[in-house]
Amino acid sequence: AFQVGDSVWPAAILMGRWLAIHPKAPVKFQGKVVLEIGAGLGMPGVLAAVLGAEAVLIQDRDEPSLQQVMETAVEAQVVSSITTLRCDWQDLPGKLSEEVEALAPFRAPDVILGSDIIFDEKGAEAV
Repeated sequence: AFQVGDSVWPAAILMGRWLAIHPKAPVKFQGKVVLEIGAGLGMPGVLAAVLGAEAVLIQDRDEPSLQQVMETAVEAQVVSSITTLRCDWQDLPGKLSEEVEALAPFRAPDVILGSDIIFDEKGAEAV
């Protein structure tokens, strides 16, 4: 059966291409702290690391997807820039406010990415 984290969705691919090659892309990642929400396989977040982001937090609620993110980060040689966080959107503010040292840089990210995000009404207020 198809699962939402089984593939990179079209908008993530388009976002990645645009951010990587468009000369007037509004985001330059060099040295930035990036949060990708509802990331699935995290292609835009991993790309942000490849493009020079200092730290990238990739959030999703699906553990197998986040494991794949880390495998992709290893292959792209950016694993040291990537942190993953398994939680739902409504739990994200609470998770970021916890005294967890690894999450400290992401409390005020420079860039927030999201593409092909599956919307759940109960999580809207947290976003």
